Amino acid sequence: MEFRLETDSHETGEVMVAYRAKMAEDNNSAKDDNSANLLDKLTLDQLRRLCRNVGVPYVNKCSKFQCRKALWILANHQEQREKDGARVTTSSERTSSNIVRLCNVIFGHNFFEDFLKLNDIKTRSDHETGGLPSDFWADVAEALNGACEDDDSAETIVLSEEDPHYEELLDLDLTDYDILTASVIRKKFNMLMKVRKVMQKNMTISGEHDNKPYNFVEVAMKKAGSSGLTKIGCYYFFALCQANPEVDVRFADTMEENLMGNTNSQLDSLETLTESSGGSGGTATGDTGGSNKKRAYAAIVDMSTVGATIANEMKETNRISQESHLAMKEKNGIAKQSQLIQLAQHLGKEDILEGLLANLASES
Repeated sequence: MEFRLETDSHETGEVMVAYRAKMAEDNNSAKDDNSANLLDKLTLDQLRRLCRNVGVPYVNKCSKFQCRKALWILANHQEQREKDGARVTTSSERTSSNIVRLCNVIFGHNFFEDFLKLNDIKTRSDHETGGLPSDFWADVAEALNGACEDDDSAETIVLSEEDPHYEELLDLDLTDYDILTASVIRKKFNMLMKVRKVMQKNMTISGEHDNKPYNFVEVAMKKAGSSGLTKIGCYYFFALCQANPEVDVRFADTMEENLMGNTNSQLDSLETLTESSGGSGGTATGDTGGSNKKRAYAAIVDMSTVGATIANEMKETNRISQESHLAMKEKNGIAKQSQLIQLAQHLGKEDILEGLLANLASES
């Protein structure tokens, strides 16, 4: 790929952009026609596809000039890393790093408890103190994008060293990653959940005797239609969910909004159900149908408690409203009597004045 200074109407001054790239399929034609590999001859869709293929994934809204500028930024970044002695990562490796970093953050001690409570019913306190899902993913994005230099949570592998793919994860350069927005992070997480569900289902199919999750990743990725994911990244997420069974017990990614309950109430109800049945909650590869029923039951119990609380609050509100209405009525009556007394005094109507005063005396 070759680069040069160019000026764009939306840029201030000249900037470096890619203007020529040698395509593998055009090696022969390039000898006869030097214009064959000029990037400004490509369509916008072709340029965006080229960017994605070499490791610049977020170009959906970029112009042709911006795509060419992004190619130079990538090449310059990789050249600088080579000078610093760092191994240049491929697009696939960087994608793996993105996913592994995301898993490290949400399964790390700073975010895991909040992650498990994502589907809880949100209270006014959550709205006022930043306890909403959008706040959670915004905080994850900050940690993931290295907002704080002292926070190395994204680069800390949180999987047991006994895992057969631990060394493969260590080989990833987690310091070479893409800057991701909160919405992109959330989409990646949802896709990881879809792949995991397919893996869970396939591992329980009758006739399957393979108990190694890694062997189920590729098929699950194809079935889930996952884009922007890698095999080792999906496996890492699955392995962390297995190591933390609370994900199945406390986190329901597909639960309807009217069934979402308070986490603590769900846990209490689940413990009661478990003791009465003599069994245990679902595991990462076990009966998710049973655990879903338990979560739904716990949420319904919690909803009844919430409903009773709301009813009591409404009753108290009505009582206060009635008292306020009576007080206002009494105040208006006194004001009216006062006006009549003043009028009787002004007109010199002693008989009317005496009658009004007698009525006030009898009421008191």
